[in-house]
Amino acid sequence: MTVDVICQIERTILPYECDWKENLLLSQALGMMMLASRKQQQQLQNPNLIYEKGYTWIVIQHEIEIQRMPKVDEEVIIETQAISYNKFFTYREYRILSKEREELFKCITTFAMLDMKARKIVSIDEEVVLEYPLSIGKEMRKATRIPKKDFSDATTGEYKIRINDIDANLHVNNARYFDFAFSELGMEFIEDHQLKQVVIKYEKEVLPESTISCSTLWEENTLESQERRQTYHLISQDGNRCANIQMKWEEIV
Repeated sequence: MTVDVICQIERTILPYECDWKENLLLSQALGMMMLASRKQQQQLQNPNLIYEKGYTWIVIQHEIEIQRMPKVDEEVIIETQAISYNKFFTYREYRILSKEREELFKCITTFAMLDMKARKIVSIDEEVVLEYPLSIGKEMRKATRIPKKDFSDATTGEYKIRINDIDANLHVNNARYFDFAFSELGMEFIEDHQLKQVVIKYEKEVLPESTISCSTLWEENTLESQERRQTYHLISQDGNRCANIQMKWEEIV
């Protein structure tokens, strides 16, 4: 079987994948991304090699740019390609396109290899990664850094992890963290703002039957007469940092 350098799937956005404004949920967009890369993995000569070695892929960071989120009943194309790797990380690009191939959504994702038994990150196994058609190959890539923030005065909510939050890696699915953050922002804020950029860095996995805290800060600035806001979110458990999120928003006028 030939492995597609750029692997794509076509989808129609369904009502249950959207919010009350009929926009695709960010968590659902990430789920579609993972389906596209899974499709490419299934084309490999040995798609189960990583699991036979006792490893799995985990997400370390997403860097997302949004022109607009797809709408309910819209036909879209989800594309992905493996970009490069180094000793500890691999990098993959995802795009969501309209039927006319307008780019709606772009994401660069950093992956690491997790030893499933030891629950520890290990060096990238080249035998596994070189099965993929890489657009660049081996490289060092500088990740976008989220500014450090003091969350001592932040608004904070607590969430009990549900069974359906857990994925095949036996920890909270990386897409679920956005659901916690959006719950803290509230419907009024999301009604009046459009999400434009997101960076999320995962620092510590959240395991089943945990309770996490989501702390939120708002920052505001005016640029060229258009109101822009940034929100920062810290997902933590028992004082341990699990994920950091930075979101940039534009006010809907």
